[in-house]
Amino acid sequence: MRKILLASLVFVASACGPAIAADLPRPIAKAPPPPPVVTTWTGFYFGGHIGGGWGEKTWTQPNGSGVYTGSVDAQGAVSGFLGGIQAGFNLQFAPNWVGGIEADVSWANIKGTFRCFDGFHTAIGEASEDNCRAKSNTLGTIVARFGPTIGNAWIYLLGGAAWIRDRYQDDYIFEGFCTDASGFCATYTAKETRWGWTAGGGIEYAVTSYWSAKLQYNYMDFGTRGVHMVAQTGDSSLGFPCSYPEDINQRVHTVKVGINYRFGNLGGPVAVRY
Repeated sequence: MRKILLASLVFVASACGPAIAADLPRPIAKAPPPPPVVTTWTGFYFGGHIGGGWGEKTWTQPNGSGVYTGSVDAQGAVSGFLGGIQAGFNLQFAPNWVGGIEADVSWANIKGTFRCFDGFHTAIGEASEDNCRAKSNTLGTIVARFGPTIGNAWIYLLGGAAWIRDRYQDDYIFEGFCTDASGFCATYTAKETRWGWTAGGGIEYAVTSYWSAKLQYNYMDFGTRGVHMVAQTGDSSLGFPCSYPEDINQRVHTVKVGINYRFGNLGGPVAVRY
């Protein structure tokens, strides 16, 4: 009897085994983790940026300039927004080091209005107000960038040349004298494009093999340069000259965020190292 029962169990197990195995859940194969972004910083690129700028401008009237009583300084702050484009070339000459050259141009509205003082106040002897206005509407840089990479990030220092396009305006108001429709006794203006130097740094992150995003700071020093303020309105009977010299010193700081698109590479792909 036992032999018959044992033989029956063996027969049932052998008959149902394949069906039971077929009903068991199969192990789920997990997808391998995505590989790190394979990129090289080598190549030409083009992009855009937005940001802001701030700084100060110091006006100095030279000694011996006509009716002026001497050298008198005025200083004021400027600030505003900017936006523009950049282009350049980078070379990844080692697994974790990158250098490059970049040029950018920004259209800006960095401006300020502040009180000036000059010899007219003493010469006329009346209650007066003198407003100096300064506005930077375009600026740009040509710089070299250099630094190490950490993962997909490139941390760099920069240095090179900078230029700026400025407009200056000086408005005089003397109580009891002005009848001009503009409300000013005299208005003087000047324009200039000035070159200087810049230094700073930033960080750029490779989002994909071709797109990157960056954050950058620039300090720009344009030194002191003389400009010629030319009268646009004014009453010559009050002693206003047709023009006068002004020495203007300026320094500007900018912070920009931007994106770049790289057009291929020259040296082949380089895997990011962590």
